[in-house]
Amino acid sequence: MEGIEGLQLQPPEYNTELKTSCYLDRCPDPEQAAAEIIRRVQPVADRYQVIWSSGRDLDILPAISGKGKAIEFLIELRAMPAERVIVAGDSGNDATMFQHFHRGVVVSNAQPELLQLAEERESDSIFLASSPHASGVEEGLEHFGVLAY
Repeated sequence: MEGIEGLQLQPPEYNTELKTSCYLDRCPDPEQAAAEIIRRVQPVADRYQVIWSSGRDLDILPAISGKGKAIEFLIELRAMPAERVIVAGDSGNDATMFQHFHRGVVVSNAQPELLQLAEERESDSIFLASSPHASGVEEGLEHFGVLAY
């Protein structure tokens, strides 16, 4: 993007016709750079979404895509009730899952943007695990009664 110092495209295997992925960690102020890109995309927000995560990664995707939409597609395909879905994540690129589904697990090693989402929606529907990675997901599944030992 023109005029954003330090912006670097991710390697070609991470960029496709449907996704542009950048690193912002070489920018003097990554948060400000991300805010500027989000501002520039805003006029076409009906067609594109910007996902800022991990303090360095920025993706521009079609508005109709994302992890939340992918899960919606799968549960519709399998005729499964959305209430049965429990999502889990650790960074901002997982946020759309939490926006689409009622129950979720945020693992303890989550990036600040997802921890903030968990705090904003603090309730029985979002479980903040005390464990990281897969063990945090397991802890969340126990919390929701899916796993019992």
